[in-house]
Amino acid sequence: HNQEVKTVQSGNGDTGTIDFGQTNPIDNPISLDDDPRMASEVAWLSRPIVFEAEGDGPSNDIHDALHGGHLIILHTPDVAQHIEGVEIRNFGQQGNLGRYPIHFHMSGSCAGSIVRKNVIRESKQRCVVIHGTHDVLVEENVSLDSYGHCYLLEDGGEHDNTFRNNLGARTRIQSLSIGSTDHLPATMWITNPMNHFIGNVCAGSQHMGIWFELRNIRGDSALLPENQPPHNKPNNFPLYTFRSNTAHSNNDKGMSTYDIGFRAPTEALFEGISSYHNRFGLMLHGTSNVRVKDAFFGMNENAGVLYFGNFIANQIEDSVFVGKCDTIGILLSLEPRSSQIEVYSSSFSGYTDGCNPGSYGAALQINLIQPKPIYDMPILSNLTFDSENSAHALAISSSPDKSIFVEDSDGTMNPSGLPGFFVNDADHMTTFIDSYCSPGLNGNGLFCENACLRRVLIDTGCCHQKFSAPENDYEMIVVSKTDPSKSFVFEKNAVSSGLWHNNRNFDVVLPLDDYTVFFESLADEEIYIPDVTLTFDDEIKGDDPPQCDHVTADNIEFACPPYYELATSDSTLCTLDPTYDDEEVNIQLGMGDLGGGMGMLGGGMGMLGGGMGM
Repeated sequence: HNQEVKTVQSGNGDTGTIDFGQTNPIDNPISLDDDPRMASEVAWLSRPIVFEAEGDGPSNDIHDALHGGHLIILHTPDVAQHIEGVEIRNFGQQGNLGRYPIHFHMSGSCAGSIVRKNVIRESKQRCVVIHGTHDVLVEENVSLDSYGHCYLLEDGGEHDNTFRNNLGARTRIQSLSIGSTDHLPATMWITNPMNHFIGNVCAGSQHMGIWFELRNIRGDSALLPENQPPHNKPNNFPLYTFRSNTAHSNNDKGMSTYDIGFRAPTEALFEGISSYHNRFGLMLHGTSNVRVKDAFFGMNENAGVLYFGNFIANQIEDSVFVGKCDTIGILLSLEPRSSQIEVYSSSFSGYTDGCNPGSYGAALQINLIQPKPIYDMPILSNLTFDSENSAHALAISSSPDKSIFVEDSDGTMNPSGLPGFFVNDADHMTTFIDSYCSPGLNGNGLFCENACLRRVLIDTGCCHQKFSAPENDYEMIVVSKTDPSKSFVFEKNAVSSGLWHNNRNFDVVLPLDDYTVFFESLADEEIYIPDVTLTFDDEIKGDDPPQCDHVTADNIEFACPPYYELATSDSTLCTLDPTYDDEEVNIQLGMGDLGGGMGMLGGGMGMLGGGMGM
């Protein structure tokens, strides 16, 4: 990533221009005229007051001496400190805990304290460290070329501090440990959300721009009475302010909540964030109640947002995603309904493919990243795309045993303008679909125009046990009445929750048609019509059904197959009509083919009922 230090030859305050001289140009900076969303930052690196330390101590492959000076404000509660307009060079002592360029240490409330308009260059360990201290304003500072986390809260007990309009650039991996995660440096390391983060820029880190690493309060702060359990878990604290922060040109993530996560007790608003030219723009993991609003994600190498392993009520809205060839806008995992992402009123552009063999680009991709046994689809509405075809709107990773289907209720994602469903390309999903399914969808997916799919749950009442998955009772055979050549044998899939394993439901996605359903016992290979409960997933969740002509309970008949009849009026066993022999019936029914089409369904398919169009 291009970060340059230049000497200014002259400047014009009236026009706001500076001149670096003909022999000292900057290589291709992005200007506000080029793209105001991704313009280069320019920072003044000189200050009239300079603290500069000589270096000594250990070395690495870049610097010969990793110990410089350090500045510590030690145990000064209720004393307003003021550090402004200072240039600090070669401070920090890598590997020595507590030795940083600017360090507030266990000072409690320091209301009125200001750290403003300073420059920290070539720090050997961290930049501005707030440790066991509260109510400090850290504002309009610049850091360049530092090791380890840069702007940070050290123990996780710090609160009511404000980090505003700071710039951090070129944050390096720290090799000498102080028992923390500085070997995975973040330019802004947030260990307690009960603070204010406004307008900061984190650029060019060797690992991450902004990291919410919300572990339990530790260090000296863990000994304080106010931080005793259960008040020692910052990942359960509310977020005060997180607005207009930028992370770009970082080697890994722009921003992340991995791996502890952030289970906010109330809405945590990530407002106006901008994340571009990273590997991933934002990784959301282990989160609850996070709302991303008015965000910009641009030109990230792998994906704008990586979303997996989350909890409840997470949203992205009013945001802009700009991609490039072979990249993804939002990379989604298979999550339960309560923890699946909701994406509203956002736009996607520039997601194309063809730059690298075997790679593709898409605005949205459903991926098998730590998939859950019970899962639903993302909830999407009012999205716009500039894609040339549906392949660039949504991609589906290879998932032959899953049931993935997403409704495009008004054709926004289909270039023909016809509504339909995205589905994964698997026999159990496509056997009963009569409509045209385009084969060109990226990954392992199809777009089926004018199809109307609905998730059906059929409960046989068996089986549920502790410690291990129970034996299944039946296989379920579904046959189309309008075209009996269309049939499929469905198996149950065990769903585990703690010690318990549940094999009660057949979990099926069906288009509108009339069906005959019967069951083959795995114990004796006889055909049965057991007592079952039929429900629809959307009814269970209180959702509207698909916005198209869909299957209902009236379309599904539980009955013996042709040539069979119930053994007695009160029996569940289907027996062969005595006027036929087994061989003739098998030929007529194609029973030999039924087993060949057997498929296993993942334990929780999902449906988007609300549509995605503007």
